[in-house]
Amino acid sequence: MLEQQDYEQLGGMIQTIVAGTLEQKLDEKLDEKLDQKLLVFKKEFTKELKEGLKIELREELNKDLSKTLGKQVDDSIARNNEVIFERIDDSITKNNEVIFKRI
Repeated sequence: MLEQQDYEQLGGMIQTIVAGTLEQKLDEKLDEKLDQKLLVFKKEFTKELKEGLKIELREELNKDLSKTLGKQVDDSIARNNEVIFERIDDSITKNNEVIFKRI
């Protein structure tokens, strides 16, 4: 037969086992909840990071595009000016020829 001391010892062991099992279950639940929260955080952080990077890249590309377009516009104006001045020179030369022929 078991004595009172044996029952107490057995009760203590059962309590330890139950407490350990409960602690393990609690840890598992906490890990599960933590994983869920981390996943949500990761998604939100990734989304915000992507948005921030998009804004940075857009600004960078706009600067590059502005420089490129500005240079293209400047080049186009320079070419147009050359053509205009050539036409003016040609017109002056033709007008001078006509004037000298009349004189």
